[in-house]
Amino acid sequence: MSVSKLTALAILLSGAAWQASAATAEVTWSNVDNYSDIRAANENQQKFEQRIKDRLTEHFQELAAKLPESQKLTVNVTNLDLVGRVEPTYGHSGAGELRIVKRVDFPKINFTYALADAQGNQVSGGDVVLKDMGFDFGSAQARISRDDLYFEKRMIDEWFQKNLQQG
Repeated sequence: MSVSKLTALAILLSGAAWQASAATAEVTWSNVDNYSDIRAANENQQKFEQRIKDRLTEHFQELAAKLPESQKLTVNVTNLDLVGRVEPTYGHSGAGELRIVKRVDFPKINFTYALADAQGNQVSGGDVVLKDMGFDFGSAQARISRDDLYFEKRMIDEWFQKNLQQG
């Protein structure tokens, strides 16, 4: 086997080993019916809620993969207020609803978390209340992003980088 193939194989295997040993995240969602705003606009409410929960759970899991191996992040989301608000619309096709984003309808998320080491000892944890009242300032990236949870994910990213990410 050539040196370049061996090098490529070593890089591939080290990447696979890193992925296998990455930290994990377990995310639960409590009392969703009492959340400030997880309201669907013109789609099935249950499917909308499930999609939002799945996508934010996946985001927490992607962030946890950046933590040292053998750690476990446990998150319990207790409240969510999506950016914007659902308002009625009227047009040629009839009445409907649309999520309208205004400066006063900033995103918020509340959750508790615990970060445990390989032995199950809590390394850090607590109650977290995130809100981004300036979400629309400097939001050129949000305008080109096709992610409807851009602002909520950005809040979580900033919290993660400030409180959990090593280095």
